[in-house]
Amino acid sequence: MKTELPNEHGLSDGSLRHLLFYQDGKPSLSDIQHQGLVAGVARDTSMLVVSPTSTGKTQLAVWAIAKGIENDCRTVYLVTHRALAKQKFDDFKSLFLSNFLSGNPASLVLATGDSVEDSEGEFPPEPLKASLLVATYEKYLAMLSASGVPRDMSNTVVVCDEIQLIGDKNRGQNVEILLTLLRNAGWRQFVGLSAVLPSRDAHDLADWLGVQLIMKATREKHLSYECWSDGKVAQVKTGSPEVINESTLPSTSSSGVVSALKLLLSGKKPPVPIIVFCMKKQDTYDLAENFVKAVHGTSHGQLSLAFDGLPETSANTFLSGILGYRVASHSADLTDEERQIVERHLAEGKLDVIFATSTLAAGVNFPLGAAVFASWARWDKDRGEHIPIPTSEFHNMAGRVGRMGFQHDEGRVIFFANSQELRHARTYLELGALPQIEPRIQPDRFNQLALQLVASGLCRDRDEVVRVICESFSALREQDRNSIAFQAWPRKVGEAVDGAIAS
Repeated sequence: MKTELPNEHGLSDGSLRHLLFYQDGKPSLSDIQHQGLVAGVARDTSMLVVSPTSTGKTQLAVWAIAKGIENDCRTVYLVTHRALAKQKFDDFKSLFLSNFLSGNPASLVLATGDSVEDSEGEFPPEPLKASLLVATYEKYLAMLSASGVPRDMSNTVVVCDEIQLIGDKNRGQNVEILLTLLRNAGWRQFVGLSAVLPSRDAHDLADWLGVQLIMKATREKHLSYECWSDGKVAQVKTGSPEVINESTLPSTSSSGVVSALKLLLSGKKPPVPIIVFCMKKQDTYDLAENFVKAVHGTSHGQLSLAFDGLPETSANTFLSGILGYRVASHSADLTDEERQIVERHLAEGKLDVIFATSTLAAGVNFPLGAAVFASWARWDKDRGEHIPIPTSEFHNMAGRVGRMGFQHDEGRVIFFANSQELRHARTYLELGALPQIEPRIQPDRFNQLALQLVASGLCRDRDEVVRVICESFSALREQDRNSIAFQAWPRKVGEAVDGAIAS
């Protein structure tokens, strides 16, 4: 932690007053925040910030947005999920609406696959012209497709949260196309954020984007990872990631969610609130009910009044019966109003355990002390089997505990494995072994991609399609990997465009 601002930090009086945390009258900065200010995040410097989850890097984006608004720029904050977009939108209402946006409700806009609305819930006629737009990646790409990609975005500040999405098997191609279009159009400032980019990928991505790389590999609050299997525990801590300690579980405990929660809650200083990550929405209900029944002898207690005034749903009926036990569930089943009530209980310290799907892990800032993975494999419909989640996703979820600015000394992460699963489970204990980004634009996809770019209007002519694809991050990787094969890309893309036009 740093208690002094760097020289020439660039923060305005408004940012110093409203967007800086103080402790005992002195500024309180995490190491990555100090690094970012030194590098010029509040002086229009574009950067890719790579630092573990919960180190405070999002605040760098907040400062960049504030500076952009003060300079009459348009600002865009891109996120991975609808729930995260709504969370950031609500946060930005508090941070920016009165203090930086003159209370103008139309100046702050939320855009997701569900809807487009301003801060009063009204539909804005020109959402892309809002002073601050919070959107999912795909929604922003669709909006640019509908309106046309600007030739010049030099008056726009762009923030890309969870930028490692560029390597996602299903969504990475669209994210890469969007970033390529933005890169070609230019920007006033670009801030990319990631907790899980390997060093080589971070350097390559920063070079491709033409931005400065700011990296910090260690956390200021450490995590303890524990794999429980057949009465034994394999543990590694972020403070000494090369050392895996082996021990046995207490005789009163066994591998399983309820047993782990009982052990965590029985300590002198329980690491509450504890999040239990579930891979299915139904599990958030079933496991919560099982836990309440195991601890309290009943699955429902006295009904909470927290949801009074809302239309009755199966979700809030269930929640009303368990909130009194300081337990809740959280998934996409909840309405916005129900979600806000649960998240408010969590933020205000009124919950000890929350059973949630992974959306609650996607960048939201809650004071979590421990995480328990009910499962770490997700059902793959195409393959007809459960597939372990990527290492990067696992650590991104786990890293939400032990956040800076909260009371816990360290975060604790527990997951389980049987004898058949143990080999893969232990890969999550290899803290330095994050997977590299896989290029998602490949010649076998050129036909589909060319058709998409032409039909959507994202590209105006053949040359523009060739330029976008051949200047992508995947193209850079192909040049490095096989320069001879890359020489054929322009011809292959051109043929794909001709085929798209003919069809």
